Amino acid sequence: MIKKLFFISLVTLSIVSCKTAIQPNYVSSNEVASLNIGMTKQDAKTQLGNLSPFDILMAEQGGCEVHQYKYKSPAKEISSTSAIRKEGLTEGKKKYIKESDVFLVYKNGKLESVLTNSGKDDALKLIEQIEETKSICSEEGLKGCTDPASLNYNPNAIIDDGNCEYCPCGTLVNKNYNPKLPLSDCNQKCIKVQVAEENNQNGDSECTNCDLIEKLAKANANVNINLELPSEGSKEKSTKKEENKKGSLLKKINPKK
Repeated sequence: MIKKLFFISLVTLSIVSCKTAIQPNYVSSNEVASLNIGMTKQDAKTQLGNLSPFDILMAEQGGCEVHQYKYKSPAKEISSTSAIRKEGLTEGKKKYIKESDVFLVYKNGKLESVLTNSGKDDALKLIEQIEETKSICSEEGLKGCTDPASLNYNPNAIIDDGNCEYCPCGTLVNKNYNPKLPLSDCNQKCIKVQVAEENNQNGDSECTNCDLIEKLAKANANVNINLELPSEGSKEKSTKKEENKKGSLLKKINPKK
């Protein structure tokens, strides 16, 4: 009887050990962490054990591609008693657990972003957002002005859309233009050639105090100006000249007086 039971157990063990299972090719979380933005598709594939993607969710010529990989995290199998001992930190049989998905987004053949999601729900959310991703990474998103000499140069554009803007004749690009400030007489995209030459000679393209005074004078505004004149040790002629300048300047600003 004992021999019979032993034989049955041996046959059962043999049948169980001969069972096969089908599973996708997995990469490890360590391999996913080794990816760097800007990698080519071949470089990324090499980092992932030279495995092909589990699935390709989107592929547009000259646009975006989304490659899906399956990955697992490393773990180890140890006895319950070793789990609370020091040897449990290093010993044990190596295993991989927690199947997850990682999505590699390529733009123009270069790795643009790495999105990791746990479970199918997150993957479905990503698929739902593919249409939105297409609008960003499509050919339209790659178009723009590719001429650095233009006013609307787009350094990220690889396809010229033919809509470059340039300064009109007789003007040059204002190198001191600040797009963060509103357009004004002192902050123009283009300036006249003569003004540009004067700015280069003076080394200053901003409005001067005289420009401000002239603007206020044309508006019939009243302005009080305090001029600090030389005191001790100054010549009498220099003092009279400064006083004459002050009188003339006040008359120009406030002609009613």
